[in-house]
Amino acid sequence: MFAESIESNVMGTIYVTNPFLPLIEQGKHRNFTHIITELPDTQVVLKAEIAGMVTFNASKAMINSRLVKYSIEPRERGIQIVAMSPGSFDASLMPEGPVQWMAALFRRVDPDVEGRISPAESVREHLETIETLGCEVQGRIVSRHGNQDRS
Repeated sequence: MFAESIESNVMGTIYVTNPFLPLIEQGKHRNFTHIITELPDTQVVLKAEIAGMVTFNASKAMINSRLVKYSIEPRERGIQIVAMSPGSFDASLMPEGPVQWMAALFRRVDPDVEGRISPAESVREHLETIETLGCEVQGRIVSRHGNQDRS
């Protein structure tokens, strides 16, 4: 299972990023935003007391490390690479029980977590935020609001 997580989560993002970097370099909007999860953040894990999902978290942490490494060299060419956490949005992939369980865990980190937003709202917030991001967030993980509060 761990090998499959690495192939999908880590290698998959490499397979997508590498071919697009030259295209982004030629484009008008020179930013590459990866959508990630806050679950591998050690502070979130400790505060929310998330004991499971070790394989998932490890592979996602590898993505975050790769993101930081990938962000250094393209910066010299004016390409911004950032990771953005979408927060909790309704992708209708997870049953309501696990969603409520995760929301309860995340309320330990941020008491204002209310539940899932619509995919349309999530995308709108992402696009608005991407337009305002500056070079100070290069290689960082931010929320869909552009800050470090990833709720």
